[in-house]
Amino acid sequence: MKLLWQIYLVAGNKVIKINLLNNGTSEPSAQVLLSTEPTKDEQGGVVGIAVSTLSSSIFVNVKNRGLFAYMTRGQLVWSAGPVIDLFGYRQGCRKNNADCYFNSVPVIDECEASIYVSTCLCIFFKFLVESTVYHVTALSS
Repeated sequence: MKLLWQIYLVAGNKVIKINLLNNGTSEPSAQVLLSTEPTKDEQGGVVGIAVSTLSSSIFVNVKNRGLFAYMTRGQLVWSAGPVIDLFGYRQGCRKNNADCYFNSVPVIDECEASIYVSTCLCIFFKFLVESTVYHVTALSS
């Protein structure tokens, strides 16, 4: 399994993938998986990452922009913000949307195939990953 020989790390506003099997070869050992440019008010920096070996996915929380799910090859799968509109009903941050954002490192529960992240207003989100269908539940609001 090639994923076991890969390391993902945050360096400033970048997520870097290091492939240990490429050391000493002509292929690069490190590549930038994701790069964000912070705005003047410092929005856009990487808050944290989590890697799922079972789904070969990496989850990146970008400050004031949202949670992004990538395949380990670098393809964006989905993204979500702290305000979700499901069938006309708002989930998550309901008031003062500009001041509500994800502020935690994503946490993966491999047993339930869930990703947990919280907002600055102490609203916890649970993202359920079932093949290509993603369900979101605001655990508190």
